[in-house]
Amino acid sequence: MNKSFEGKKGVLGIIGSGNFTSSTILPNLKKCKADIKYIASSVGLSSTIMAQKYNIANSTSDYHEILKDKQVDLVFVTTRHHMHAKMTLEVIKAGKSVFVRRRLCAHVAPND
Repeated sequence: MNKSFEGKKGVLGIIGSGNFTSSTILPNLKKCKADIKYIASSVGLSSTIMAQKYNIANSTSDYHEILKDKQVDLVFVTTRHHMHAKMTLEVIKAGKSVFVRRRLCAHVAPND
């Protein structure tokens, strides 16, 4: 399989809007002038607050919107630890690159 980075737009989606995202991820991505198209949280309130604060176009409580968007190249998974493995697999299956906050091996159940 030949992977190429040509044609990528560098459009980001973030799943998770907790303390790590608000205090570390978002401030650093904004310093780099990253193109963040989405931020998602399970309820939607915290992602909406962060979307307004960091001028992110889309806030959602359904992270699948990020996975379906063909413009999004890279997804940050910064959710609670027990969701990392499941969401990472979904991002990969959607054909996107993924950044995961923590190592996955500590969170994969034997039947996953």
